[in-house]
Amino acid sequence: MAQQEISSLDSLLSEEKLNSLNRFLDVIVDMDKIGLTDVLKGILEDEDTLGKIVGALTSDNVLALVANVDKVINFLNKVISDEDLLNNIDYLMNFVSQLRKTGLLDVVHGFLNDEEYLGKVIGAVTSDEVLNLITNWKSLVSFLNGITAEEKLSAISRALELLEKLNKLGILDVLNGILEDEDTLGKIIGAVTGDFTLNLVSKWNALSNALNEALKEENIKPVTGIFDIYRLLKDKDVQRGLGLVFSILKQLGKVV
Repeated sequence: MAQQEISSLDSLLSEEKLNSLNRFLDVIVDMDKIGLTDVLKGILEDEDTLGKIVGALTSDNVLALVANVDKVINFLNKVISDEDLLNNIDYLMNFVSQLRKTGLLDVVHGFLNDEEYLGKVIGAVTSDEVLNLITNWKSLVSFLNGITAEEKLSAISRALELLEKLNKLGILDVLNGILEDEDTLGKIIGAVTGDFTLNLVSKWNALSNALNEALKEENIKPVTGIFDIYRLLKDKDVQRGLGLVFSILKQLGKVV
Protein backbone atom coordinates (compact mmCIF):
# COMPACT_ATOMS: atom_id res chain seq x y z
CA MET A 1 0.00 0.00 0.00
CA ALA A 2 1.38 3.35 -0.97
CA GLN A 3 2.51 5.70 1.78
CA GLN A 4 -0.06 8.34 0.74
CA GLU A 5 -2.94 5.85 1.06
CA ILE A 6 -1.70 4.77 4.49
CA SER A 7 -1.54 8.41 5.56
CA SER A 8 -5.12 9.03 4.32
CA LEU A 9 -6.36 5.93 6.16
CA ASP A 10 -4.65 7.03 9.37
CA SER A 11 -6.28 10.44 9.03
CA LEU A 12 -9.70 8.84 8.49
CA LEU A 13 -9.26 6.56 11.51
CA SER A 14 -8.35 9.41 13.86
CA GLU A 15 -10.35 9.48 17.10
CA GLU A 16 -12.11 12.77 16.28
CA LYS A 17 -13.31 11.60 12.86
CA LEU A 18 -14.33 8.20 14.16
CA ASN A 19 -16.46 9.93 16.81
CA SER A 20 -18.06 12.10 14.15
CA LEU A 21 -18.68 9.02 12.00
CA ASN A 22 -20.25 7.19 14.92
CA ARG A 23 -22.57 10.12 15.65
CA PHE A 24 -23.58 10.28 11.99
CA LEU A 25 -24.31 6.54 11.99
CA ASP A 26 -26.38 6.98 15.16
CA VAL A 27 -28.44 9.61 13.32
CA ILE A 28 -28.92 7.22 10.40
CA VAL A 29 -30.07 4.49 12.79
CA ASP A 30 -32.56 6.85 14.48
CA MET A 31 -33.88 7.98 11.09
CA ASP A 32 -34.32 4.35 10.08
CA LYS A 33 -36.24 3.60 13.26
CA ILE A 34 -38.83 6.28 12.54
CA GLY A 35 -39.02 5.36 8.86
CA LEU A 36 -37.28 8.43 7.41
CA THR A 37 -34.74 6.36 5.48
CA ASP A 38 -37.60 4.56 3.73
CA VAL A 39 -39.15 7.91 2.85
CA LEU A 40 -35.83 9.20 1.49
CA LYS A 41 -35.33 5.98 -0.46
CA GLY A 42 -38.82 6.31 -1.91
CA ILE A 43 -38.16 9.88 -2.96
CA LEU A 44 -34.85 8.96 -4.58
CA GLU A 45 -36.55 6.16 -6.52
CA ASP A 46 -39.42 8.45 -7.65
CA GLU A 47 -37.94 10.52 -10.47
CA ASP A 48 -40.99 12.81 -10.70
CA THR A 49 -40.96 13.76 -6.99
CA LEU A 50 -37.15 13.97 -6.97
CA GLY A 51 -37.27 16.30 -9.96
CA LYS A 52 -39.76 18.59 -8.21
CA ILE A 53 -37.57 18.71 -5.09
CA VAL A 54 -34.43 19.45 -7.10
CA GLY A 55 -36.33 22.09 -9.07
CA ALA A 56 -37.55 23.71 -5.89
CA LEU A 57 -34.06 23.71 -4.35
CA THR A 58 -32.57 25.27 -7.47
CA SER A 59 -35.32 27.84 -8.02
CA ASP A 60 -34.52 31.53 -8.20
CA ASN A 61 -36.11 32.18 -4.80
CA VAL A 62 -34.06 29.50 -3.05
CA LEU A 63 -30.86 30.56 -4.79
CA ALA A 64 -31.55 34.18 -3.83
CA LEU A 65 -32.12 33.05 -0.23
CA VAL A 66 -28.83 31.13 -0.25
CA ALA A 67 -27.02 34.13 -1.74
CA ASN A 68 -28.39 36.36 1.03
CA VAL A 69 -28.20 33.82 3.83
CA ASP A 70 -25.96 36.11 5.90
CA LYS A 71 -28.53 38.91 5.70
CA VAL A 72 -31.32 36.49 6.59
CA ILE A 73 -29.37 35.20 9.61
CA ASN A 74 -28.63 38.76 10.76
CA PHE A 75 -32.29 39.68 10.42
CA LEU A 76 -33.39 36.61 12.40
CA ASN A 77 -30.82 37.40 15.10
CA LYS A 78 -32.20 40.94 15.41
CA VAL A 79 -35.76 39.62 15.62
CA ILE A 80 -34.87 37.05 18.25
CA SER A 81 -32.88 39.53 20.34
CA ASP A 82 -35.56 42.28 20.25
CA GLU A 83 -38.19 41.44 22.86
CA ASP A 84 -40.49 44.31 21.86
CA LEU A 85 -40.41 43.19 18.23
CA LEU A 86 -41.20 39.61 19.24
CA ASN A 87 -44.14 40.86 21.32
CA ASN A 88 -45.38 42.90 18.36
CA ILE A 89 -45.12 39.89 16.05
CA ASP A 90 -46.97 37.75 18.60
CA TYR A 91 -49.68 40.41 18.90
CA LEU A 92 -49.97 40.62 15.12
CA MET A 93 -50.27 36.85 14.79
CA ASN A 94 -52.99 36.76 17.45
CA PHE A 95 -54.79 39.61 15.68
CA VAL A 96 -54.67 37.77 12.36
CA SER A 97 -55.88 34.61 14.11
CA GLN A 98 -58.88 36.50 15.52
CA LEU A 99 -59.66 37.96 12.10
CA ARG A 100 -59.57 34.49 10.62
CA LYS A 101 -61.89 33.13 13.31
CA THR A 102 -64.43 35.88 12.60
CA GLY A 103 -64.28 35.16 8.88
CA LEU A 104 -63.03 38.64 7.95
CA LEU A 105 -59.91 37.27 6.28
CA ASP A 106 -62.08 35.09 4.06
CA VAL A 107 -64.07 38.19 3.07
CA VAL A 108 -60.88 40.14 2.29
CA HIS A 109 -59.52 37.17 0.37
CA GLY A 110 -62.74 37.05 -1.64
CA PHE A 111 -62.42 40.76 -2.43
CA LEU A 112 -58.84 40.34 -3.63
CA ASN A 113 -59.84 37.46 -5.91
CA ASP A 114 -62.81 39.37 -7.39
CA GLU A 115 -61.16 41.77 -9.85
CA GLU A 116 -64.42 43.58 -10.66
CA TYR A 117 -65.32 44.24 -7.02
CA LEU A 118 -61.70 45.11 -6.17
CA GLY A 119 -61.72 47.65 -9.01
CA LYS A 120 -64.86 49.25 -7.57
CA VAL A 121 -63.29 49.46 -4.10
CA ILE A 122 -60.08 51.01 -5.48
CA GLY A 123 -62.14 53.42 -7.57
CA ALA A 124 -64.12 54.48 -4.49
CA VAL A 125 -60.99 54.92 -2.37
CA THR A 126 -59.29 57.04 -5.04
CA SER A 127 -62.39 59.10 -5.86
CA ASP A 128 -62.32 62.90 -5.64
CA GLU A 129 -64.61 62.83 -2.59
CA VAL A 130 -62.37 60.49 -0.61
CA LEU A 131 -59.19 62.31 -1.65
CA ASN A 132 -60.78 65.62 -0.63
CA LEU A 133 -61.75 64.06 2.70
CA ILE A 134 -58.16 62.91 3.26
CA THR A 135 -56.83 66.35 2.30
CA ASN A 136 -59.12 68.02 4.85
CA TRP A 137 -58.71 65.29 7.46
CA LYS A 138 -57.36 67.62 10.16
CA SER A 139 -60.27 70.02 9.72
CA LEU A 140 -62.72 67.12 9.87
CA VAL A 141 -61.16 65.76 13.07
CA SER A 142 -61.24 69.24 14.61
CA PHE A 143 -64.92 69.58 13.65
CA LEU A 144 -65.78 66.17 15.12
CA ASN A 145 -63.94 67.00 18.33
CA GLY A 146 -65.95 70.20 18.54
CA ILE A 147 -69.38 68.60 18.12
CA THR A 148 -68.64 65.65 20.41
CA ALA A 149 -68.55 67.90 23.46
CA GLU A 150 -71.28 66.82 25.89
CA GLU A 151 -73.14 70.14 25.70
CA LYS A 152 -73.17 70.15 21.88
CA LEU A 153 -74.16 66.49 21.66
CA SER A 154 -77.10 67.24 23.95
CA ALA A 155 -78.15 70.17 21.72
CA ILE A 156 -77.83 68.01 18.57
CA SER A 157 -79.89 65.27 20.23
CA ARG A 158 -82.67 67.75 21.08
CA ALA A 159 -82.58 69.16 17.54
CA LEU A 160 -82.95 65.66 16.07
CA GLU A 161 -85.85 64.93 18.41
CA LEU A 162 -87.53 68.16 17.27
CA LEU A 163 -87.04 67.22 13.61
CA GLU A 164 -88.52 63.79 14.31
CA LYS A 165 -91.61 65.35 15.87
CA LEU A 166 -91.98 67.84 12.98
CA ASN A 167 -91.72 64.94 10.55
CA LYS A 168 -94.40 62.94 12.37
CA LEU A 169 -96.72 65.98 12.29
CA GLY A 170 -96.12 66.41 8.57
CA ILE A 171 -94.65 69.87 9.00
CA LEU A 172 -91.41 68.91 7.27
CA ASP A 173 -93.39 67.86 4.20
CA VAL A 174 -95.07 71.26 4.17
CA LEU A 175 -91.73 73.07 4.50
CA ASN A 176 -90.25 70.90 1.77
CA GLY A 177 -93.18 71.74 -0.49
CA ILE A 178 -92.71 75.46 0.18
CA LEU A 179 -88.99 75.26 -0.59
CA GLU A 180 -89.72 73.53 -3.88
CA ASP A 181 -92.39 76.10 -4.86
CA GLU A 182 -90.39 79.13 -5.99
CA ASP A 183 -93.49 81.37 -6.25
CA THR A 184 -94.68 80.67 -2.69
CA LEU A 185 -91.14 80.84 -1.34
CA GLY A 186 -90.65 84.22 -3.00
CA LYS A 187 -93.84 85.57 -1.40
CA ILE A 188 -92.79 84.36 2.04
CA ILE A 189 -89.32 85.88 1.70
CA GLY A 190 -90.90 89.11 0.49
CA ALA A 191 -93.23 89.17 3.49
CA VAL A 192 -90.43 88.40 5.95
CA THR A 193 -88.18 91.12 4.54
CA GLY A 194 -91.02 93.63 3.99
CA ASP A 195 -91.18 97.02 5.71
CA PHE A 196 -94.01 95.91 8.02
CA THR A 197 -92.15 92.84 9.27
CA LEU A 198 -88.86 94.67 9.69
CA ASN A 199 -90.66 97.51 11.50
CA LEU A 200 -92.44 94.97 13.73
CA VAL A 201 -89.17 93.22 14.54
CA SER A 202 -87.41 96.47 15.33
CA LYS A 203 -90.18 97.42 17.80
CA TRP A 204 -90.82 93.90 19.08
CA ASN A 205 -89.29 94.46 22.50
CA ALA A 206 -91.26 97.66 23.03
CA LEU A 207 -94.52 95.99 21.92
CA SER A 208 -93.86 92.98 24.14
CA ASN A 209 -93.18 95.18 27.14
CA ALA A 210 -96.29 97.28 26.42
CA LEU A 211 -98.53 94.20 26.21
CA ASN A 212 -97.01 92.79 29.37
CA GLU A 213 -97.61 96.05 31.18
CA ALA A 214 -101.21 96.31 29.87
CA LEU A 215 -102.05 92.79 31.02
CA LYS A 216 -101.03 93.44 34.61
CA GLU A 217 -104.09 93.15 36.82
CA GLU A 218 -103.49 96.44 38.62
CA ASN A 219 -103.50 98.34 35.30
CA ILE A 220 -106.82 96.91 34.13
CA LYS A 221 -109.59 99.27 35.25
CA PRO A 222 -113.26 98.74 34.33
CA VAL A 223 -114.87 101.24 31.95
CA THR A 224 -118.45 101.58 33.18
CA GLY A 225 -119.87 104.47 31.25
CA ILE A 226 -119.55 107.23 28.69
CA PHE A 227 -117.89 109.51 31.22
CA ASP A 228 -115.07 106.97 31.76
CA ILE A 229 -114.53 106.80 27.99
CA TYR A 230 -114.54 110.60 27.77
CA ARG A 231 -111.98 110.79 30.59
CA LEU A 232 -109.71 108.19 28.94
CA LEU A 233 -109.86 110.00 25.62
CA LYS A 234 -108.03 112.86 27.26
CA ASP A 235 -105.02 110.57 27.87
CA LYS A 236 -102.42 111.11 25.13
CA ASP A 237 -101.31 107.46 25.24
CA VAL A 238 -104.89 106.32 24.69
CA GLN A 239 -105.24 108.80 21.87
CA ARG A 240 -102.12 107.40 20.13
CA GLY A 241 -103.31 103.83 20.74
CA LEU A 242 -106.70 104.56 19.18
CA GLY A 243 -104.96 106.31 16.30
CA LEU A 244 -102.95 103.09 15.67
CA VAL A 245 -106.10 100.96 15.83
CA PHE A 246 -107.96 103.20 13.37
CA SER A 247 -104.93 103.29 11.08
CA ILE A 248 -104.88 99.47 11.01
CA LEU A 249 -108.65 99.37 10.43
CA LYS A 250 -108.26 101.79 7.55
CA GLN A 251 -105.55 99.75 5.84
CA LEU A 252 -107.57 96.55 6.35
CA GLY A 253 -110.57 98.28 4.80
CA LYS A 254 -108.56 98.93 1.65
CA VAL A 255 -107.96 95.24 1.01
CA VAL A 256 -111.45 93.97 1.93
